[in-house]
Amino acid sequence: MTSMVSVSSYSRIAIGPSDSEVKKIWLDTKLPLSPNFISMPFGTTRTRFQPHEMFSYHLESVGGRYLLTVSRDPNPTYQNTIRYFYGDGWTVDLAISNIPSKRVPVQSLFPAKYGEICVESFDQVKCGIVVPIFGRYTYVEKFFASLRESDLAECLLILIDESLAKNVDSDKRRTQQLVRDFRHPNAAVIKVYKAEYGNMFDSIIAGLDCAAVFCETLMTIDSDTLHKKHWVKKTCDLLNMYEENSLVTGFNTVNTGKHPILEKRSDHCVKSSIGGCHMAFKRDTYYQSLRYAIMSHKWDTNIVKQHQGKILATLPSVIEHIGEISSGHRLASGGVDKALDFL
Repeated sequence: MTSMVSVSSYSRIAIGPSDSEVKKIWLDTKLPLSPNFISMPFGTTRTRFQPHEMFSYHLESVGGRYLLTVSRDPNPTYQNTIRYFYGDGWTVDLAISNIPSKRVPVQSLFPAKYGEICVESFDQVKCGIVVPIFGRYTYVEKFFASLRESDLAECLLILIDESLAKNVDSDKRRTQQLVRDFRHPNAAVIKVYKAEYGNMFDSIIAGLDCAAVFCETLMTIDSDTLHKKHWVKKTCDLLNMYEENSLVTGFNTVNTGKHPILEKRSDHCVKSSIGGCHMAFKRDTYYQSLRYAIMSHKWDTNIVKQHQGKILATLPSVIEHIGEISSGHRLASGGVDKALDFL
């Protein structure tokens, strides 16, 4: 029997499990869907995630409605996900997102009932920057002050705040007011106030999915950072210097014994790994590999593990990390990452 699913958003369409290798679903929607779908990340633990897209999709327009056929990988023998594929079907509670083929209203790119979404009108943007926020007023105040001095021309800045979604206190109320009051002189800004707490990785994937519709270059940056005026340009220049699937940061650190330098050049270095303080990559790299790693609070470690290309950092650093209290409001253990060369 073919089921019917109501679709009010391009994001996180509920498909659910299946007893067979193929599942057909009628999609009841007024949205213009493209033939391109991608599954929401899943895995057996916080660091064991799907290695790539494990489903294929075929969309037909039939009598003014959409019929979607979802087929699983016929040989899903991947250690991280095999438990979901015993028998003919799949047991994962599958959710998928549609990738629009043209510009669509921003609100339709976030999951249904995700929260309040405020959008400034914008035209052409090249770089989408996603900022997850959860309280920490003192850091966010300094972050915004630094951001206002940054050149963000042709940037789409997406602030995703879940301060009032969990354990609300005065710090979180003041933080959200900072977000509401924030303006930038030359960036387009989208502000999202989440209705439910979903953790940083949930905010990041929602923001990147939105940014990827409009921008070729994507970035994430923490809300406890400071920046040089041209940090976006420096990062993008380095990203464009190498092959398409490079992973770049403007934050070069090794001071806690992590993220060693492999090679040093005049204006950048090759790293064995980087942290989640700041990451930049191309849209194709996001869709083809990195997106599948964003499924737990270990998302940044997972991205580095998933990534197959070069990992690079600007020299000197154009970003500094100032947070000693994590977004989970715990004192950082093992020391705080600081840039080697943020002058």
